Amino acid sequence: MKPKSKGGALYVLTFIDDYSRFVYVYLLTSKAQLFDRFREFKALAETQTGYKVKRLRSDNGGEYTSQRFNQFCALSGIVHQTSAPYSPQQNDLAERINRTLAEMARSMMHYMEVDRQWWGEAVMTAAHIVNRIPNSARRDKTPVGVLTGEQTSLDYLRVFGSSGYVHLDKGKRTKELQGVSRLGL
Repeated sequence: MKPKSKGGALYVLTFIDDYSRFVYVYLLTSKAQLFDRFREFKALAETQTGYKVKRLRSDNGGEYTSQRFNQFCALSGIVHQTSAPYSPQQNDLAERINRTLAEMARSMMHYMEVDRQWWGEAVMTAAHIVNRIPNSARRDKTPVGVLTGEQTSLDYLRVFGSSGYVHLDKGKRTKELQGVSRLGL
């Protein structure tokens, strides 16, 4: 995506748990980071669920078809399925989630009139919301609820881009009577 996000990212990487429909999102500064982010995702998902990652469906992009990536999947016992070139409909769940996240992020940014550099934060916020709203694929349960068995409250959510306050640690305060927080976005 252009421009770079506030954190320097250019790409969005999503993984979707097929059972719970929980969406894991990573912001990448280069496609070369995909392999390391997949290893992080695998460790996180297996720790959270207690189940091994058994199958991965992806497009046929070079970052997914490298010898290193395929060897890691084979050694980990992961069946890696790739879609045919120019056939995004074979990866319909991922394509739909990516479109939903992009549309939500675009809407939030447009509504609050924030600079385009905030797209990464908007996508992460969209994923956070998607993971906490009921989903018809799982009988109106939330992905977070299916994954953890716990329902979460949405009372803490605020409008994307609205003002908020960030707590300042004592070491970051420069003056004795300086406030303990600062205004943020």
